[in-house]
Amino acid sequence: CPENAANVLFDSLVQDPVNTVRDVYKQLQWEFTPKYEQILRDHLAEDQLKRAAKKAGGGGHGMYQHSPDRFGLDKFDFTEGEFREYSEKFGLQDCKM
Repeated sequence: CPENAANVLFDSLVQDPVNTVRDVYKQLQWEFTPKYEQILRDHLAEDQLKRAAKKAGGGGHGMYQHSPDRFGLDKFDFTEGEFREYSEKFGLQDCKM
């Protein structure tokens, strides 16, 4: 992995965003300050309110659409193509695409 990149599993980010970001900062040898942690927690609280409002208004599951095709990628890219090694390393070969 290049020194200015970190790998993050989406499920980890969703389940424990603060500690996941803290781990990324540690991997990149960046300082994770109490001030930044509060900024992150404030953002997460605001995002949770937006999601609750959308759900209360009859919105569907999730606020954002995450799919490889949005970026011009398909299952081949993850099973045989450019991202094969990454997919194998993180067990993503069988993920729904």
